[in-house]
Amino acid sequence: MTGGGRSAEPPGAAEVGVVLALTLLGAALRFHRLGEWSLWLDEILVLTHDIQHNWFLRLLMAPLLTDGVRVSEATARLIPCLAGVVTVPVLWWASRRPFGSAIAVTASGLLAISSWHIGWSQNARPFTLVALFATVAGLAFYRAFEEDSRPWLIGALAATLATLAAHYTAALLLPVFVAYLVLVPLLGLERPAGLTWRNAALFFAPFVLAGLPMLVHVRNFVLWYAENRGFFDPLRSLAPALHLAKDLGGAPVLLVPLAGLAIDWQRHPRRALFVGLFAFLPLVQASLLSTFMPVFSQHVILAVPGLMIATALPVVGLWREGPATARWAAGALLGVVVLSSVTAAFYYFEVDHGNRRRWDEVVERVLVERGPHDRVLTQSRVATEYYAPALERELIVPIRQLRREPPPPATRAPEAGGPESSWVVVTDFYLRDRAAFRDWVQAECHLAEDFHREGARFRDGYYRSRQQAVNLWRCPPTEVVRAEEEDEEEEERDG
Repeated sequence: MTGGGRSAEPPGAAEVGVVLALTLLGAALRFHRLGEWSLWLDEILVLTHDIQHNWFLRLLMAPLLTDGVRVSEATARLIPCLAGVVTVPVLWWASRRPFGSAIAVTASGLLAISSWHIGWSQNARPFTLVALFATVAGLAFYRAFEEDSRPWLIGALAATLATLAAHYTAALLLPVFVAYLVLVPLLGLERPAGLTWRNAALFFAPFVLAGLPMLVHVRNFVLWYAENRGFFDPLRSLAPALHLAKDLGGAPVLLVPLAGLAIDWQRHPRRALFVGLFAFLPLVQASLLSTFMPVFSQHVILAVPGLMIATALPVVGLWREGPATARWAAGALLGVVVLSSVTAAFYYFEVDHGNRRRWDEVVERVLVERGPHDRVLTQSRVATEYYAPALERELIVPIRQLRREPPPPATRAPEAGGPESSWVVVTDFYLRDRAAFRDWVQAECHLAEDFHREGARFRDGYYRSRQQAVNLWRCPPTEVVRAEEEDEEEEERDG
């Protein structure tokens, strides 16, 4: 059978025990240090904006609704973390019947230790929800057309809609399904039992009807972007692949699935075709889109089930070959992938995670020591307002909104009743790239504290920690003119 590798028998106690152990391992890794580092810009925007305007996210992440009240970092990340944990057994459950118990267990184990998935399980963003729903949607779709099952087709439709509702980048999933149904007959493969016009129309009709009114908006966006930004930037098309390779643990985690698909094609071409499209077509689409808009690895997280299954294919296939050399090869492949994943997870916890920007601590220091009229010049207004909701908005000045660099010392003079002092909240990396502003800060202000985690174990870790370190500078009384204030002064002089 071209589908191949199916397992219709119910799982035994040993298999269930292994899956339970893998789920507990995944939970331990995803809850480890969950609330230790402060929220970053995109997480705060999800809490304060996205779930207020997306009814589906509002339903799923209802415990995180702030209503103007700050929630703890661990609470903010709880729902995505739980979604990441649940995806481990769901991947096993959804892939066991169509691909076999050995492949399903191996894929779930690889997902449990995936640094890529761990990282997004520890972010207050909906990408692990996307991965969870995409796992159900993709494997339900495959099973629906393999078995000509109407319940699985309806389940695939519902899960795909949930994936799209969680985040718009889940639209990359639909071309996977279209390509599979088109390429099966085009490549001369045996048609699955459910590949009929009726099933295809039932599944795709809602997306066609919902998508037609949006074509005008897509056209307008493309024309606007072409006029204002331009399209051709071939180097940017490599960004999603490079980000993904880094987040997954290096090239081996991408090369092994490709090798597995090539091997599996010899025996189960239809299965290999679907898994290959599920794993890599979203990455191809993201690479094409990245030539004219920012696309990163999280935007293709819906490919995670396909990548884990594709990685399990050569391991299980070689192990079942029988000869000792084949089993040694299977063990070596699994060892390389596991070592890459564990290394990437260690790097994530010790460098990426361990050296996140400490907005909460730096803003708390400002609130304790600032005067009633002190202004805060900040690199991130969103983070400052979130961690200091009681601070008057007019006293928070985003650095990027300053029309001109701070004036030289000789011409500075505080106005009567003006601000007492200014606090500058900025990272090393941001300050280094703005020479004039950096020179003024270093000449006129003193470093109150360097919020930097010491003891980085690697040179790259030290650089990363310096890049993320937030500096707090205290400046003497000064006049800091924002763009809108300068306009008002010019209008008064003209009058």
